[in-house]
Amino acid sequence: MFMLSLMFSSCSDNIMEEHLIQLNKINNQIDRNGWNVVFDSQSEEESFYGLDKQVSDTTISLGFSCARQNEGVYYIIDGFTKTFVKDSLYFELSLHNYDTLYFFSRLNAFKNKSLQHYYIDSLNFIVGKYYYLNQHEKYTSGQKKFFMKHKDSLLKIRGNTLPPLPEEEFDGLITSPLWFLDKRSGVLYDVISGKKVEN
Repeated sequence: MFMLSLMFSSCSDNIMEEHLIQLNKINNQIDRNGWNVVFDSQSEEESFYGLDKQVSDTTISLGFSCARQNEGVYYIIDGFTKTFVKDSLYFELSLHNYDTLYFFSRLNAFKNKSLQHYYIDSLNFIVGKYYYLNQHEKYTSGQKKFFMKHKDSLLKIRGNTLPPLPEEEFDGLITSPLWFLDKRSGVLYDVISGKKVEN
């Protein structure tokens, strides 16, 4: 029998397990075992969660939100990261399935995580700097539009010293990854493409 090892503040085991089942369809590296809920904020319409767990010397963190509507639930994964320290360096990588979205290192100056604040210039990117800048809202609306239009090729660019993205006319279209779970059928869909999400 499956044992779910989670610590909850206001969310039941069954609800979180259902969320994790759906999130695994979106990103197959997200499993159901060993998570601790470190952040839980809920309203009638929307819930925000932060989870983490320790696997050997690596901390794995997951942030996601879900909005409930009569016909189903909308999911957004805010981040899935793995972090570890080696010698005096801190490493962080963000993953979607087995694709690396970004990977950087920096000096591990502080031991207390709550005190850490680092400027982007202090991060040494191996890959994914453009993605990281987009995730941390460092682009103008025109740069964001350019990033979303050319995302597939921009994600592959390696290195730390990169030119700024050009401006492209912003048309206000939805650019965030969003998934919809149809409660009636139990099927998870990608909202932008309309395609069924399968694991």
